Amino acid sequence: MAPRAEGLRRRASAAGAALAAYLGLVVILFHRAWAAPDRLVVGSGPDSGQAIWFLSWAPYAVSHGLNPLFTNHIGYPDGYNLMWNTSMPFVGLLAWPVNAVFGPFVTYNVVVTLAVALSALAGYAAARRVGVGRAAAFLGGWLYG
Repeated sequence: MAPRAEGLRRRASAAGAALAAYLGLVVILFHRAWAAPDRLVVGSGPDSGQAIWFLSWAPYAVSHGLNPLFTNHIGYPDGYNLMWNTSMPFVGLLAWPVNAVFGPFVTYNVVVTLAVALSALAGYAAARRVGVGRAAAFLGGWLYG
């Protein structure tokens, strides 16, 4: 194998191991929600409920031929422009299979868990890019995530 390909494989392997570790740590951090992910969600307050609705709206809208960026299911009859909030239509469409099989609560928990783990991975990658060692980059990524 060429030296460049070998180095790329090694970096990808290290990043994959870091991501797996971050996912494990995030699941531990959110253990209460993951104890019953179909009934409990990460976080509290109205933001969680709103995000769950938005994650469910995009697949519903697309499957029913509706505009995923506008709804009259809220603010009837005039409707509501969903771009005034963080409606996450693309994330909702990406998570559509999870939503269809496991429901909106599990979908929300998966999305939030992945968001923290992927943020940590981005911090790890940035630290590695500037020459920080693997262990320090892992810790920095975790702190960033």
